[in-house]
Amino acid sequence: MARLYAVQARLSIEHYSDPRSFREWVEALAAAADEAGGLSRDSLLVYPEDIGTFLLLAGADPHARSLEEALRGLLARHLPAVALHMALRLLPPLKAYLRARWKLVWQAYRDAFSAVAAAYKTNVVAGSILEPRGRKVYNTSYLFAPDGRIAGRQSKVHLIDMEERLGVSPAPLGQLRVYETGAGRVGIAVCLDAFKEDVVSRLARLGADILAQPSANPEPWTPSLEEEWRRGAWLAVQRHRFRAGVNPMAVGRIYDLAFEGVSSIVAPRGSTPDGTGYLAKAKTKDGEEIVYAEA
Repeated sequence: MARLYAVQARLSIEHYSDPRSFREWVEALAAAADEAGGLSRDSLLVYPEDIGTFLLLAGADPHARSLEEALRGLLARHLPAVALHMALRLLPPLKAYLRARWKLVWQAYRDAFSAVAAAYKTNVVAGSILEPRGRKVYNTSYLFAPDGRIAGRQSKVHLIDMEERLGVSPAPLGQLRVYETGAGRVGIAVCLDAFKEDVVSRLARLGADILAQPSANPEPWTPSLEEEWRRGAWLAVQRHRFRAGVNPMAVGRIYDLAFEGVSSIVAPRGSTPDGTGYLAKAKTKDGEEIVYAEA
């Protein structure tokens, strides 16, 4: 029996003002999860998609009117380093900015989630972060082991329009892996990937019994949209008989970019008390919550 946690994290620019603020927030969410069910080596703590991405905004003007305006200010502030990467690597401005800031962003992300995994001796799917590799950028989720080390990573295969406009690259299907943890064999399908049969069927063939779907939905959460989201982890678990699926959602707002969603932990219908396929769901679509279940 594994203890599963979906962290419905409420995004706010204040959490990204500096690495310390980010780490304190990540640790506070882990403490809330520990209080809900007790984190351990047989636990899986899953944070939402892009929770690390907005570390790119460290030092941004908190009073900017939009995300675009905040990014323009950061590009201007770091212009010499950005220009250098544009010249040396022939990168467009946003990719050059990510390269220029990558050391700080990566260290803040890694240190926060490694510390949580080690402190609670638990397994952590650390949401995701935009990660440069060569001339490409991937939306990548890291898995941290109970000793704090990196146990694996998974990059997103299928992208939404916003990611394509930002120059994110789709990862090859062949890079999908399944990771052995104290909670079970974990396959990670970043957000849209859990809706795609090529991804979930490959993870099932590789032997995954827990599907982690870190997600961020940048549109209003309506009843019709909630029904559409059943085509993600919920449907994948019913079709492929994963033992459970963990789908944490990012909520909140970063400047003019708003997120809503209802996090859930799902299982085959026959193994849920009410036959719905849901072991637990968040109570709100925009509040910070820990969703907990055993499977």
